[in-house]
Amino acid sequence: MADATERILDQITLARDSRTTLTIAGHGSKAPLLGQRRGDGVIDLTRHHGILTYHPAELVITARAGTPLADVNAALVEQGQCLAADPPCYQGRGTLGGAVAAGISGPSRPFRGSLRDSVLGVGMVNGLAERMRFGGEVFKNVAGFDVARLLSGSEGALGVLLSVSLRVAPVPQTIVAFCRESSAAEGVILMRKWTLEPLPLTGLAWSQGKLHWRLAGTSTVVAAARKRLGGDEEDPSYWPKLRDRELPCLGSGVSYRVVVAPATHPDDGDVCIDWAGGLRWRSAALAQGQSCPVGQSPLTTSPVDPLLLRIKQAFDPGRIFNPELLRANAAA
Repeated sequence: MADATERILDQITLARDSRTTLTIAGHGSKAPLLGQRRGDGVIDLTRHHGILTYHPAELVITARAGTPLADVNAALVEQGQCLAADPPCYQGRGTLGGAVAAGISGPSRPFRGSLRDSVLGVGMVNGLAERMRFGGEVFKNVAGFDVARLLSGSEGALGVLLSVSLRVAPVPQTIVAFCRESSAAEGVILMRKWTLEPLPLTGLAWSQGKLHWRLAGTSTVVAAARKRLGGDEEDPSYWPKLRDRELPCLGSGVSYRVVVAPATHPDDGDVCIDWAGGLRWRSAALAQGQSCPVGQSPLTTSPVDPLLLRIKQAFDPGRIFNPELLRANAAA
């Protein structure tokens, strides 16, 4: 993969010297959610792939940014492990670097942490064509600015990810999915109630008139929670379909992705509620919370904090990467 890395460095050097821009791309799996990127050239990371190191006993895996998440998950499953944040795979087209750059976590986020929480270290190239390394392969307290986690959710605006080290987790002994009939309002009330209890939840969502939940843990703990909550057992495939936006309710009728306080009362526009109430998929904008139109990035639709602009200047002074992101004149 040395040749692939050298090609990336050569492209960035040429763009820096010629004052042109570059789009960072994998398989484009997140374009329907975050929009297309536009630049004078494209850095294709799909050939920059492969698992570099994996230490099951230490719960750490390191892979190149273009490695498909499907390959990462397959390696982890062989050892009885998984990515706790369960980032979307989008029919096998999602890559590890794309998942970290987008910063999107799956339904387990409120219970097992975000993908950003799992990032231990990254290798990257900045806008000056300099290779850089932040963090490492050990989970520890960080002194100073935690740049590795800063890159999670930056969507390539600060540089090109070359590799990522992640903390992984054991696969729970038992995983079972349940549902019950519920209005959105009742569902939100139950979500807030259940998240305050010591239950082995790894998913809590509402859609199409039903409250859905997923339990994971030892068989004894899951059995006790099942008795406590009741409900009807359902096909566990609901959860990867929710994660990858494959449910019918998450189709063309969804216009906004909104992050709100979990206890926010649902609105008629809510077609799906995830993250135990904290994430709403809507057919119209919501006054409360941070809303973003589906198909557009939050980094193009919101005013940018001056600190982020200073960080952009430090990493990418020539504004080479994904130039429409982190703009000082972004729409209010």
